[in-house]
Amino acid sequence: MPSMEEIYQGHSDRYDELVTREDREHHLATALSALCSWDGAAVIESGIGTGRVTKLYIESVKSVLGFDRSQHMLDQAARNLQEWNEKISLKTAEHRALPVADGTADRFIEGWAFGHAIVDAGERSSDVRNATDALVAETERVCRSGGSITIIETLGTNVEEPTPPRETFAEFYDRLETHHGFARVVVSTDYWFSSAEEAIRVCGYFFGDGMAEALERRFEAVPPAAEGAIVPEYSGIWHRTR
Repeated sequence: MPSMEEIYQGHSDRYDELVTREDREHHLATALSALCSWDGAAVIESGIGTGRVTKLYIESVKSVLGFDRSQHMLDQAARNLQEWNEKISLKTAEHRALPVADGTADRFIEGWAFGHAIVDAGERSSDVRNATDALVAETERVCRSGGSITIIETLGTNVEEPTPPRETFAEFYDRLETHHGFARVVVSTDYWFSSAEEAIRVCGYFFGDGMAEALERRFEAVPPAAEGAIVPEYSGIWHRTR
């Protein structure tokens, strides 16, 4: 089984297989529309991946500057988003060093990408604080005054209630809220798969053997319905005006 970094650098198809099954009831799109207007906006999306979040807002916006540290993921995003090719520019970049001028965006958004930067920063509380502050500072730099910043991160996969899956994530989320003034919205973003076997295979490939074993136990205890297998998940949306 490849590492997370190996997946991002060379297995975008398998990553896409997972994320396209996420949020079966389309709660994210509804929540994003409620938070702010996307009509005619210039958007910066950091950690764009294969364009899964981008599809939620792209119809309404004027333009998208999409950044990711993996060119492999960007290549898949270009294929997934080719319908909107005239609106999109894709480039490699790190979250804390986006190659754009100050105040470029009306809207800044990221989805499930800052969490990886928090993991990379280290386990100490000071590491989490410093990484959070640096990430937020860059979002503020590239977003115009009066614009908005939206951060989407995990609150657990295969869980019965929203819970940060790591202590460092709990510290990250707390820092966003108490120090940087973000408000949190919690949404269910359950995965749908055609069968238990498919759910175990796809989730196990990305989340690891522990997840595969946990899903085996889940579906042994409660077999999925004929219409498909559901893997529960929660996500948090942190949002504020610049």
